[in-house]
Amino acid sequence: MREKSFVTLFYYLPNFVLKKDVGMIPYILQEQYEYRSVIVSNKSGMDTYSELDNEMSNLNITFLGNGEKYFFLRAIKYLLQNAKKIDVLNMYHLKISTGVLLALYRALNHRGITYLKLDIDFLFFEKKSSRIWWKKLIYTRILQKANICSAESSKICKKVEEYCGKKIELIPNGIYVFPDIDTDISLYEKERVEQIIKNCNSRRIIFTAGRIGTRQKNNEMLIEGFLKSGLYSRYCLLLAGTVENEFKEWYNDLSTIHSELSKCIFFIGNINNKEALNRLYEVADIFVLSSRWEGFPLVIPEAMLQECFLILTNVIYPAYDIIKNDNFGKIINTESVIDLANALKYYDDNRENIIQHKSEISEFCKENYMWENICKRLNDLINTQITLMEK
Repeated sequence: MREKSFVTLFYYLPNFVLKKDVGMIPYILQEQYEYRSVIVSNKSGMDTYSELDNEMSNLNITFLGNGEKYFFLRAIKYLLQNAKKIDVLNMYHLKISTGVLLALYRALNHRGITYLKLDIDFLFFEKKSSRIWWKKLIYTRILQKANICSAESSKICKKVEEYCGKKIELIPNGIYVFPDIDTDISLYEKERVEQIIKNCNSRRIIFTAGRIGTRQKNNEMLIEGFLKSGLYSRYCLLLAGTVENEFKEWYNDLSTIHSELSKCIFFIGNINNKEALNRLYEVADIFVLSSRWEGFPLVIPEAMLQECFLILTNVIYPAYDIIKNDNFGKIINTESVIDLANALKYYDDNRENIIQHKSEISEFCKENYMWENICKRLNDLINTQITLMEK
């Protein structure tokens, strides 16, 4: 079988997206499924793209310019020059500009395959703009014309299908285990993590990771739920990530009232080294996301791989695909401190039974949320479309 050309057109390429779906799909397809992958984008001026010198050195990127401006016009020019050489054109997000570029590609290459990865959460359907008749008409046309459309959870797939009347494929986000490269910074992070684990004095660990204190992450609910559970004498709460200043003020005010917090809540800061981050997942009994909204956060499969019990809010739609039973985790109402406290107590009351099923969580993750297996399904979908084109 000849090598297929897979091109991802992406408006703006910050370094961190290379290890998310935008970078990992073309990387895995090229490494394991006989594709010649290229990401075509605008460059983020401050990023060094160090991954391209290390783990992802085989990934090809074509930069059309710098910054977020003028990508659309540059992408049109790129397609005019290259469309006939592209077997599969991949784009992200349901936007009118995306639809124009996909339509231009199909006009220039009638045998080309278009793959639209939606990357949307429930907020899309709450926006007034998604219900304006002429926009809905355009969005529906874009979805129906794409050869393959995918979303990251079954609930979102169903919502989009009801919206546009087209089959939407479930292609979740996933993880891939790269070998770590030690630097002075990563060694410092590992030492810092070990010191914090030591500070927990053998207490069980509840863990969360992300941009701590943002409105999205709703970490106030997490801390209040932890306090309400009454488990702080036997558990520690660890929070990894940069901390918003306003949240620091809120927490400082709270800790003046509850002096015991200094012994059971620890802010770790940002952790870039995967080995150090995995160490936190490894020692944690419970991983919590108290978010007000999410798409498909990669911290969930990362926690699953290390057999953490999950507590996720009901606006995190992938939770309904992941939490198959009470041994895997609990789905709680967003904004409900009581629900969070009860979920923590549920784990504590049933811990002996839950840990007997821990390996099932990691096995489920390996089967469904590793990029190698996700891309196998995508490759099958592409090959099906190629077969249909050849008839």
